Amino acid sequence: VGDVAELPPKMGARIRGHGTGRIVIDGVDRLHGAEHRVISDSMRVELDRAEEIIKQLQFFSFETFKLRFSFKGDRKNLVALLEAHSQSLLSKKKISNGNLYHQAADLLQKYKPGERIIIDTVTPEWLTEFEKWAVGEGYSYTTISMYLIRVRKIFNDVIKLNELSAKQYPFGKDKYKIPKSNNNKRPLAIDEIMAIYSYEPVSENESFAKDMFLFSYLANGMNLYDVFNLKWENIDDDHFTFIRKKNEDRPTASVPISVVI
Repeated sequence: VGDVAELPPKMGARIRGHGTGRIVIDGVDRLHGAEHRVISDSMRVELDRAEEIIKQLQFFSFETFKLRFSFKGDRKNLVALLEAHSQSLLSKKKISNGNLYHQAADLLQKYKPGERIIIDTVTPEWLTEFEKWAVGEGYSYTTISMYLIRVRKIFNDVIKLNELSAKQYPFGKDKYKIPKSNNNKRPLAIDEIMAIYSYEPVSENESFAKDMFLFSYLANGMNLYDVFNLKWENIDDDHFTFIRKKNEDRPTASVPISVVI
């Protein structure tokens, strides 16, 4: 239909109203030849999608347009954005953080089952109501805090890309404040470490768990992801060296750790 409407004007016809619900044709004495390239239906769909994305952008930038056009999910859906970031992290083997983004998305969907959570409708009041609901469902403030920190990161990203006005940022002073987590972590005492060391496992699983804990402890608190990714090349004579996975993208923190065998 689009090509039918675009070809006649190239041949001298006078047509008004293309793209609206009413087309007006003014008669002319004669038409002349013209060249016209037919656009496939699939290309037409992509062009229409591109135009729709441009209309939705609050501030146009090619980087933002490119991101939205190549994004297969829904760039306005908070849950979809969390899931996409989760998949990106998981593809980089950042399992723990990737899972937190997925869990945050899952909890938001439980809060609004079957609904599309549009990011620019998430206000400080919306987040306050979500927090009350999550507490009522038995989630701790520590868990809620971990999830909402991921939600805040998504907001920071879309604002940086000019997909959302900074005025719509729901976090911060005089807005919504993420609850402080209850930090109950404490180091094990020496006698507790020795109790684990002296414990006699009653199954293969217990024996494996004990070995992994002691190896991690003696290797400067080595993360199990790093343990399972050790290779022969990490070993040099009487010690082995590794770089923590969580620090590999931070040059100043990517200091090799040496452990005596």
